[in-house]
Amino acid sequence: MVDRSRLVERASDLAYLAGEADHAGEFASRALETVAGVLPHDLGICFELEPDGGMLVERRRRAAGPRPDPPASPARLDPSEVDGLRGLLDAAEACRLDPAALARFVPSAANHDVALGVPLSTGERVTGLLLLLGADPGDSALPVATMYGRIIGLGLEAARRAALLDRLRERLQEHNRLLEEQADVETRATEALERQVSRRMRRLTQMAKQVAVTDAPVLITGETGTGKEVLARALHAWSRRGEGPFVQINCAALSESLIESELFGHRRGAFSGAMRDRPGRFRVADGGTLLLDEIGDMPAGTQVKLLRVLQEGRFEPVGADTPMQVDVRVIAATNRDLERAIDEGRFREDLYYRLNVVPIEVPPLRERLDDLPVLCELILERIQRRSGRGPWRIGEASLARMAAHGWPGNVRELVNAIERARAFSPAGGQIEVEPDRRSRPRARRAASRRWSTLDEHQRDYIARALRATGGKVYGDGGAAALLGLPPTTLQSRMKKLGIDRRAAGDQKR
Repeated sequence: MVDRSRLVERASDLAYLAGEADHAGEFASRALETVAGVLPHDLGICFELEPDGGMLVERRRRAAGPRPDPPASPARLDPSEVDGLRGLLDAAEACRLDPAALARFVPSAANHDVALGVPLSTGERVTGLLLLLGADPGDSALPVATMYGRIIGLGLEAARRAALLDRLRERLQEHNRLLEEQADVETRATEALERQVSRRMRRLTQMAKQVAVTDAPVLITGETGTGKEVLARALHAWSRRGEGPFVQINCAALSESLIESELFGHRRGAFSGAMRDRPGRFRVADGGTLLLDEIGDMPAGTQVKLLRVLQEGRFEPVGADTPMQVDVRVIAATNRDLERAIDEGRFREDLYYRLNVVPIEVPPLRERLDDLPVLCELILERIQRRSGRGPWRIGEASLARMAAHGWPGNVRELVNAIERARAFSPAGGQIEVEPDRRSRPRARRAASRRWSTLDEHQRDYIARALRATGGKVYGDGGAAALLGLPPTTLQSRMKKLGIDRRAAGDQKR
């Protein structure tokens, strides 16, 4: 016989826990403790029904009573393999189950004479199962067990939804923080350009503002560290897309196998490790601007897909067969000589002309030394905002030494020099900046060029042969004969290296 006063008390406890538990796991553990006081048992196991309605997966277990079972690894229970279990879930009512049938999935069940199955229900659907082993509370307790199953089911659902809301709230807060940071960065980017005084930078700023109001692709060139990303952010801020997202990707930082997924996204199961659908940078940048940094290092195979996006505004995620339409303004940036890369077969000529609609070259710092005082002010202001210390100023003697320096690392080297000086200075006041005399001269830049890989050498060599033969592979005068290779071998290597015969041949013309 069930003690009604205890029944009401425990039901009230469960209702209270449903509103107080931090997440579903904590609620399940505390619910098992509460149920033990009304429905005595030796072992209680809480299972969650998988979304597809197939397997029941163990989430929590609690040992109690005189014969508690030892801990065990999480169990997976197939409802179709246990007599009466599927009917129990369909009817959403508690009933007895055969421990011997359960033992295949829950070995502990073999140690008990009685098993009670309690469906966990929200009233609309069953979300799990409470399995109680070791004691028979009698027929009168079955309606009580069903009621408790509904209370626990509703409590678990409430806890899950509360946890989901917490995650969504945190995600929204993080999203808002990133938007505020982006707006702040873009404000500083436009300010940095508008405050510079050299003639070249004033002309560049005026040109950038004129270009920003269009949707034309922009190719930003310049040495490393000149501020190409700053210009790209300013172009975005000045454009009609300024309220939309600004997304960037470094084409040199990702392998050929990863960059397509990063750019265009992928479908679940498209490749090993693709456990869920993922939107690429193009989808994230829809309605805004996408910066393709270090575009000169983009793999050849990806260049073909990028060309299609620029031509049609459409692409296919990896593993998908349905194209997607996006509205994205593309800005590319590079410190490489793309025309030389075209001659060497490392960059597509047709892609170059698509990107180079509006070319903007950012001059090196040594050619705009009039901007040094303004740049120093901007850098010190940023450091002060970030650290909460300052303000600082740079003395005239330091500015004179800085003006005599070649700045091979451009603005990036200037930032490092000021950061280094500030680190050894008091909280505020004048700081003395010493340029790094060990920095390599710009004239030696070619000596530090990145070594090409063997695949890149082969791709260049084959592309030159195809250009020389107008894209012809077979027969006399074909690229295979020119290279001394069987045509089938040449075609196999072209496929592996992502070489388009027609495109390579067209570049000759």
